Amino acid sequence: KIKKRDEAIAFVQNLLFACHYLLSKTKNNHPALARYASAVGETRKRLKANGNVTLQLTNLVVNLG
Repeated sequence: KIKKRDEAIAFVQNLLFACHYLLSKTKNNHPALARYASAVGETRKRLKANGNVTLQLTNLVVNLG
């Protein structure tokens, strides 16, 4: 369980790096990966703006589903 802001930001940052890596490796720019990267980037922005950690991570999971 991720409860601390710095842990959440590190997790989301790693997820964003993974999305960008996979996007760079796909030849036809998979639209779902682009959507995931956008959602993860928005979550990172909200966490850095002092958003509630649990709420933002829950929102990310809902948006990815």
